[in-house]
Amino acid sequence: GEQITDRGIGNGMSLLIFAGIVVGLPRGIQDLVDKAKTQAWGAFTVPALVLLVGAMIVIVAFIVFVERSERRIPVQYAKRIVGRRLMGGQSTHLPLKVNSGGVMPVIFASSILSAPMLFATSNFVRNSGFLTRLFDGLRPGEPWYELLYCVGIVFFAYFYISIIFRPDDIADNMRKYGGFIPGIRPGRRTS
Repeated sequence: GEQITDRGIGNGMSLLIFAGIVVGLPRGIQDLVDKAKTQAWGAFTVPALVLLVGAMIVIVAFIVFVERSERRIPVQYAKRIVGRRLMGGQSTHLPLKVNSGGVMPVIFASSILSAPMLFATSNFVRNSGFLTRLFDGLRPGEPWYELLYCVGIVFFAYFYISIIFRPDDIADNMRKYGGFIPGIRPGRRTS
């Protein structure tokens, strides 16, 4: 991922995730076509497939909407004299993305949940009935896996943002350059 990003092709991690999704698409489409041909769900097959495709389109549109969304915090810069020129006095905004973490929380959660699959193949786990049942419950598609995956995404979303987004630094930089949010005092109240 880092090599792809360094060479200027694009965001390396996102491209790798995209490639992983695209690899599974032909198999998924073939499965849907097979279900339509064999009428796998009886009379409900065609409406179910239409609902499924419609839901997929709505979900992708919603993800794009949230990913592109931002909250614009108005910022006013005070006028100041630099040399013989009057600088500043402009109004701008501070864009805060709704989903600043992007796909990183998903990557972290899936990486951590893939670790049990590595251990499940060892002889130690296969010889233990309890560990075998535990690791079987942590396979993709199982309820415990899905629950831990959702909880992991939420946890890493907050964790990742706490690392990359520093409100104290942003408030400090705004104060240094004479910026303030109208109605809020510079410094601690701004952060």
